[in-house]
Amino acid sequence: SDELLNDVSAHANTTATSAEALARLCYAFARKGIKRGEGASTAARNARQAVINGGTLSLDALSRCCWASAALEGEDASVLFNECTKRVAQRANDFTGKQLVTIAFAASKKRTVDSVLFDAIADGIAAKTDELNPQGLSNAAFAYATVRRRDPILFAAVAREAPSKLKSFEPRHSASLAWSFSKAGFRAPQLYDALALSCASRLNDFDAKQISTLAWAYARAGRLDREPLRTALVQQVNERCISRSFSAQSLSNIAWSFAKPEHNAARCEDVLDSVAAAAMELGLSEFTDQGLANLAWSCARTPRRGPEAERLVSKVTQASSTRLHEFGPQACANLLWAAATCDAAQDLDVSAVSSSLERNVPKMTAQQISMVCWAGAVAGIQPDPPALSALWRTARSRLDEFGPRAFSNVAWSLAKSTETDDEERNALLDALADALADRKRVGALSAQALANIAWSYKGRYQPALYESLVRAGLRRIPDQAPQELASTAYSYASAGVDAPLLYEAVARAAARKIGSFGSVDLHIIAWSFCVAGALDARLFGAIAGVLPSYLDDLSMEGRAQLYQVYLYLSRELPDSLLVPVLGEHSQQLKEAFVSQDVEPSQTQNEVSRVLTGLGWNHDEEHRTDEGLSLDMARPSMKVAVEFDGPTHYLLGGATGSIQCNGATAFKRRLLKILGWEVISIPYFEWNEVRSSKETREAYLKTKLAL
Repeated sequence: SDELLNDVSAHANTTATSAEALARLCYAFARKGIKRGEGASTAARNARQAVINGGTLSLDALSRCCWASAALEGEDASVLFNECTKRVAQRANDFTGKQLVTIAFAASKKRTVDSVLFDAIADGIAAKTDELNPQGLSNAAFAYATVRRRDPILFAAVAREAPSKLKSFEPRHSASLAWSFSKAGFRAPQLYDALALSCASRLNDFDAKQISTLAWAYARAGRLDREPLRTALVQQVNERCISRSFSAQSLSNIAWSFAKPEHNAARCEDVLDSVAAAAMELGLSEFTDQGLANLAWSCARTPRRGPEAERLVSKVTQASSTRLHEFGPQACANLLWAAATCDAAQDLDVSAVSSSLERNVPKMTAQQISMVCWAGAVAGIQPDPPALSALWRTARSRLDEFGPRAFSNVAWSLAKSTETDDEERNALLDALADALADRKRVGALSAQALANIAWSYKGRYQPALYESLVRAGLRRIPDQAPQELASTAYSYASAGVDAPLLYEAVARAAARKIGSFGSVDLHIIAWSFCVAGALDARLFGAIAGVLPSYLDDLSMEGRAQLYQVYLYLSRELPDSLLVPVLGEHSQQLKEAFVSQDVEPSQTQNEVSRVLTGLGWNHDEEHRTDEGLSLDMARPSMKVAVEFDGPTHYLLGGATGSIQCNGATAFKRRLLKILGWEVISIPYFEWNEVRSSKETREAYLKTKLAL
């Protein structure tokens, strides 16, 4: 009884008692589950003093004392444990295999990572695995996996010994052994196969937690597709989901296990639907924040998810808004990614998301930052400015950890962000451009990633980045899908990049795939090639062959772009097959083009007034016969003044350089072809002279040679 133990401890405290007896007394307290209290503390204190004073302990007493002192609480127990393990390390070869496993198990519970101790014990266990029963083998592996020591000698020895004893393994031993090898990341294919065969035929004997552990272990080891274990697990999971046998943690683990396509080749959508239904029946309040996020992530991760999985993600998203303040970095990233993937982001509370991100982002890994950025770009999740600033700042500090997908996701997110004046955002854009100027980094990007990044920088002047992207893009262009080809052409043309070889490669690939282009992709790629001045007759001919069937479906923007294509090609490439196709519809295309609203800015009006004061009379917002809009024009002389505000230029980036963007340069070329002389008034030049009437007039006189 507890009372008897306390009496014995008190008696031992007042009489001379051997270290051996005191060690066994500590063991008695630990076996009874009494970890604290006066009796246990007194026993630990007396045993500690006896051992420090050189008291003798038999091997059996020493192993029991290690186990007991690991279980007991308090400073005396910790010191006693350390003194005992020092002796163990010196005499490891003298212990039996069972005793060594007991000591290793105790040390793992203590979370002690003493290399000398664990190396000595591993060598001893490896030499005596034939002495171990199933529990001993599973406990040995469990102890080392728990403290993350992937000792090859010990795990190899257990892997050799266990298969011959699997018939004697109880379900808990089998599940524990699988978990330990998977957790340690030790490759033992023969053991995994033998264990799978052993477990598959008797899964009825496993409890729900053991089923969950086994599934998790085989998924993590990339072996969940092994038959007959996979089929047996699927059956058991479905049955036990119906009977509501699983705990919240087990459901979360199972969902993760069956949602990792890189870990298994099995189609297990029905399992995830069963898990989703069981989770909703159990109640989402039963799940931890990480378990809830993992559940949503797992259901979203499967492309062919069923209706229950979709419903679960929506419910988790709704339920999480009130719990986001509890979420850690991983849970926060998983939830946002799942919500974006399943189109459930509208259920998120943006304020709660912002608060969670502001707190968690500084602790996020590069992968988690990538997930958050992707979610924001796909679902339009726009956190509050402070949260976004924290995201950009942390991303910039993690650039060295980024992989190809992270670069692509972050760049895309930056381009989608509406907070274009955020200093952290612009600093990240510049840092990202510098990082991607590295040939090795860009070379690892996929065709889609290259297209996304090029599109992200379409409005910025980053010559080194574009040079790097062009080099890598030449090899990846044939792999790009129609939308990516159109996006690539648009990005480079908008940024005014001179890359004839790249346009040639895009034209060649696009012409081959033109039948798969949609209406939007067709007008974008046609307009982009005209903007870039890349007159590829084969591409325009291919577009001419498919465009007629799409003309009625075009948006106003698409028709406006095609009108510009018509104006340009009819003069620069009149023999193109696309010219007569567009010519048949030129009036409708022109109507769309001239319908675009043109509103003069206050600064443009200011320039106009100064010109009038100088006697340079003109029409404002003049439309040429072809429909092109001019800010200030003298039609009879075909002379125009264009005030070019910030939207006409590429953002300068870290260099501070300013360059006209592709669309503006294209308009100037068109006007020149049509016989107009255009005088440009850049906004940054005007800002320098607008402080006084004299400087304004002097500037315009010089520009117009008045």
